[in-house]
Amino acid sequence: MMMKLLSRYIPAAFLACMSLACSREDGLVPDSDACYDVYFAGGQSRDYEVDESGEASLTFTVKRTNIRGAITVPVKIETGERGIFALSTLRFADGEGTATMSVLFDEAKVQQKYSARISIEDPLYAKTYGRGDTSVEFSVVREDYRRCASGVFYSPMLQSSYSIWEQDLEYSETLDTYRFASLFEDGYHVCFKWDGGLNVVLTEESYDTGMNYNDESGNSLGHITGDAVSAAYDPSVDVFSFTYDYVVEGYGGFGELTDQYMVSRWYQNVF
Repeated sequence: MMMKLLSRYIPAAFLACMSLACSREDGLVPDSDACYDVYFAGGQSRDYEVDESGEASLTFTVKRTNIRGAITVPVKIETGERGIFALSTLRFADGEGTATMSVLFDEAKVQQKYSARISIEDPLYAKTYGRGDTSVEFSVVREDYRRCASGVFYSPMLQSSYSIWEQDLEYSETLDTYRFASLFEDGYHVCFKWDGGLNVVLTEESYDTGMNYNDESGNSLGHITGDAVSAAYDPSVDVFSFTYDYVVEGYGGFGELTDQYMVSRWYQNVF
């Protein structure tokens, strides 16, 4: 009888040992139960644009699973920009599951892009296999774009009910450049140079509209991009015209289409 019992338990014990051995061979080290499991809230790895007249800082939201005790979390920053970024202290009060920290960049130049990565690496605070991301990668630009005109934008690429909308025109004195901010989608801008007369030059040969082109089933085939053809300004009617060859890479395009911006009001004279 004893031999039969042993024959049942020995294989189970053997398999458990083999499983542990395999996990060690794979290099997987279990996280400590004492770890606070601190992580960054989702959606924070992206490009940021801040007004140069405001605070030169970004605020990031951080969470933790183990909320016992007041803690100060060490945060590491990696960047190629010496002397630009500084970190505030990340603290959680006892019982607090959410906190914020700031990245400061007072020395950042206007209209220059800076990139960095912040991370929580100490195993006492961050789990390798935790709930969320333990790092955030971002870029930031301090902008001096100001509204210089309001008007109506028209794009024949869109369906008639969506082809006309109100749009502000912005100007950067630092770059001497005009911009339609978030023209088709948030974060996707169109920029151009203008001498105040008839000469208009788009600053990019091709730009990403940010719009998805979907098939009949609603599956995205990719973003619609616009390849610049020409640009012009007609002072008699206060209208800018921009001709693009709109395409979806690998799937063809819409052909050459001309977008127009009809100025309703100028807010400042930049010349």
